[in-house]
Amino acid sequence: MEYNKRTNKNFPALVYKILNDILALLLIALFLFLLAESILPGIISARFSFLKLIMIILAVLGLIIFLGKQNNFQFSGLDKKNLLAGRQIRLIVITAIIFFLALAANSLFKFSPWEILIITPLSCLVLIYFYKTF
Repeated sequence: MEYNKRTNKNFPALVYKILNDILALLLIALFLFLLAESILPGIISARFSFLKLIMIILAVLGLIIFLGKQNNFQFSGLDKKNLLAGRQIRLIVITAIIFFLALAANSLFKFSPWEILIITPLSCLVLIYFYKTF
């Protein structure tokens, strides 16, 4: 009998943690679907609606917020010890910039060379601005 009381007491925390994991997996799936869609347009959107995935993400997020408020779960914030080192963050940002430039180049095939020469540096300047601002 004691086991059931303890299990029932920890059940909301277990569901909360599982929903957080599901949210992380759904966000990774959304990123990968958008990546595949940007590389080969129509490969995902012809078979699957992004709206359904976004609605599922919002529903899971709503459940996480609801359970958090019902059970008084607090977000402790980011701990500086657990943050990535500055070198790793720079590597991630540089990789993201290279990835962005590759996707931008892929989407600019239909433009004339002069338009590409204007759009690409402006996009790089916007990325640099965001990198320095945030």
